[in-house]
Amino acid sequence: MVADLRGRQALWAKWGRRVPTWVTEHGSPSDPAFQLGAPVPSGEAAQAAYLARSLPALGLAGADQVFVTLRDEGAGEFASEGIVAGRGLPDSPFRRKLAWQTVLDATRAWPMVLALANRPQPVAFRSGFLVASARVPKAPRVEASSDRGGPLKHGRRRVMAWSRSPTTRFPVELRGRFAGSGCAGQVRLTYRLGRARPSVRIAAVDAGCRYAVNTVVRVPTTTKLPARLSIRQQFLGSDTTRSGSAKPLTVTLRARPAPKLKRPRRAPSTRRAAP
Repeated sequence: MVADLRGRQALWAKWGRRVPTWVTEHGSPSDPAFQLGAPVPSGEAAQAAYLARSLPALGLAGADQVFVTLRDEGAGEFASEGIVAGRGLPDSPFRRKLAWQTVLDATRAWPMVLALANRPQPVAFRSGFLVASARVPKAPRVEASSDRGGPLKHGRRRVMAWSRSPTTRFPVELRGRFAGSGCAGQVRLTYRLGRARPSVRIAAVDAGCRYAVNTVVRVPTTTKLPARLSIRQQFLGSDTTRSGSAKPLTVTLRARPAPKLKRPRRAPSTRRAAP
């Protein structure tokens, strides 16, 4: 049904015609005998469920107006498509079916459906939409040893072989801005260090098209330093821009050697030796 409607609109657009689209006959039978493939429950409930899906679908596909069959009439598969049962006679009074309320709700929501149908399609995401930079504001102090675990030589500190805690915390600041149209949305940031398990953060893009994240990356004490931290940026999409991934960032994690603690000198004893 929707594909047929869009095909007709494509034909009119091919010949340069812009005309309102009216669906002058639309309905669904309430007689279970003619509901082929209808889900359970069937009957009037299935008719109401079908119209609840088909009416918004027609509006989103480009239909400006949709006319639904009002009452049952005649015989055959189309005789029960009305949303009102009965013939309006003393022996057969009119009765509202379940689909009556469905059509009433769809009528009230029709302006919103048309507004969504006329909304411009989201533009494709480009990597240049996200411009960001990351840095480590202050390197932590750690105690280190050489690769072989022996004493330090020539000031080389490459392996964090000992620390008071099993991990060392590195503060990482990330600042970015959205340069494309429709900056409202969220950015997913994935931090990955070597084979370690990645961590994920979500940042909201504010009204000024900017976002900022301050996080702490925990690095095991057996990680070789300096180490490269990869940050993947992914825009989650908005009403005007589709989702997509930007260029990943790389931050180098460096540590400062902890100062050596000097053992306090013993004060000279003032106690006199026994004679």
